[in-house]
Amino acid sequence: MCDIREFIQALGGCRAVAQRLGAKYTTIHSHLAAGAFPAKYYDAFCALAVEVGREPPPKKLFSFVQIPEAARRSGIAGGSGDAVTDVDSDEKRGAA
Repeated sequence: MCDIREFIQALGGCRAVAQRLGAKYTTIHSHLAAGAFPAKYYDAFCALAVEVGREPPPKKLFSFVQIPEAARRSGIAGGSGDAVTDVDSDEKRGAA
C-alpha cells in the first residue's frame, strides 16, 4: 500500500517535486502534511511517476470530489433536488 509520504519520497522528496511542478516547497509540504493533494495535481503526479518508473499514485492520495452516498444510491448526481431557482429566489424576495 502506498501512502502519501512514501510516494513523494519516491519522486525525490518535497523539494524535487515542488521544483518539477513549479510550485513552492511550502505548498507541496503543506499538502503532504494535510494528508492529501488537491485533485488538480493528479495528472502531474501521474506524469512524474512515469518519469521515475513508478506506478501512478492511487487516487486516495488526492482530494477528489465524491458524490454523496444518498445521491449515488438514488442515481441522482445533484443531491437532494432542493436547489432554489432564480424564479424561486425572486418570489421569495417579493418580486413578481
